[in-house]
Amino acid sequence: MGIGESFVTNEFFHNWGTIEERRSAVLAYMKIYVDCVYRAGELYGNETLTGFVGIEDTRRPAIAAKINMLFKMIFMLPLSKIKNLMHFIKQIHSSNAEYAKEPHLDILLVCVDKKHQEKKIHVVPLYKRTSNNACDTALRGEQ
Repeated sequence: MGIGESFVTNEFFHNWGTIEERRSAVLAYMKIYVDCVYRAGELYGNETLTGFVGIEDTRRPAIAAKINMLFKMIFMLPLSKIKNLMHFIKQIHSSNAEYAKEPHLDILLVCVDKKHQEKKIHVVPLYKRTSNNACDTALRGEQ
């Protein structure tokens, strides 16, 4: 199972149609999102690529990676899905404005291979030690 597969059933995507109707769009979005986190230098993984975490330092927003993500979404997702995401992002931003006034770390995503869940893993920055091939491998769920 690749990164994003578990998000197909996530409540966040409930208005994208039935599970089968939304599967390809959710997987496409997650691939774009994980690629954005990776290119921003915010994706960390363990040595065997069985666990990943995305961590953003709010003092250093990855504007270029986010703009790149938006362009990819325009070409890979239906406009209705993008509108839905933008609405959700605005909701998150307004709720964050209430309590996240100081610089902080945001956890963007956590993904651990099913057979390695509940085990302690050591993570290292992927952007410092891997190539795009390793990121692509992680997105496909291969090891």
